[in-house]
Amino acid sequence: AMIPVTLLRRSAPGRVYYATRQCVERRDARRTAAMIPDLVFAYLMDYLTPLDYEGGALARHPEGDPSRRIDRALAAEVLSAAALLERLAGSVLMPLRELLSRSVARDVLALLVQRAALVPIGLLPSGETRDALLRLRDALADARRAHRWLAGVGPLVALRTSAPLHGEQDLAGWALAVVAQVASFWAIATDHARWLQQHRLVPGAPAPTGRRAHRWLALRSASLLALLLLRLSRTPGGRKARTAAVAALRERLPESLRVRRQDCEEEEEAEAEAEAE
Repeated sequence: AMIPVTLLRRSAPGRVYYATRQCVERRDARRTAAMIPDLVFAYLMDYLTPLDYEGGALARHPEGDPSRRIDRALAAEVLSAAALLERLAGSVLMPLRELLSRSVARDVLALLVQRAALVPIGLLPSGETRDALLRLRDALADARRAHRWLAGVGPLVALRTSAPLHGEQDLAGWALAVVAQVASFWAIATDHARWLQQHRLVPGAPAPTGRRAHRWLALRSASLLALLLLRLSRTPGGRKARTAAVAALRERLPESLRVRRQDCEEEEEAEAEAEAE
């Protein structure tokens, strides 16, 4: 007679019921806070498990029925756990494995953790926790530099004749695309040199090399932005915006030049008066 009650206590609805009843009886806030993770886990298991198990269903079977045996109940729990693992593997683990098999995905994941660590670093005072997060950030940054070795092959491949950048409609678009790829290659190469300097494998200071890498990245970003604006200007909406911008510039440019000319004349008059005095 105790088997159905025990199984009911172990089921997700049973855990929710008994946890709620204990909280009401004891009125203990700390106890309630401690039970919240268990309640969340119970609801999560109910959502993920495709086979619902009702412990009270065993009580409806007559005495001597094979379904009331403990081995049958445990077998049902094992089947439910196996179905849960299969569902987790199909919906979470296998897509995650396929994603992490790509080097770019691993690099982006490390970058997200590295950037997320900056938030508590900026909020926490000086202490062991903040120092540990700083070491984690530096370790991830160093690992990402080592992980990006030979990543400059991508920009070099993009410079080949069959690359999409050769499909630009005019020389300006092709030149911007080439500048972006060349800047990307030199940024990666300079970052490799910085990594070698940090480990004292080549002479030189890492800080100036890092600044040069940032300049190459800035040039790459500026080239890609200019290329994007150039492509947008070829669309119907982009042509209208460009025409409106040129008209507004032509209207305001003479006024700006006139004001500038007046300012120059006033400065010359002031200098002449100062020399006369």
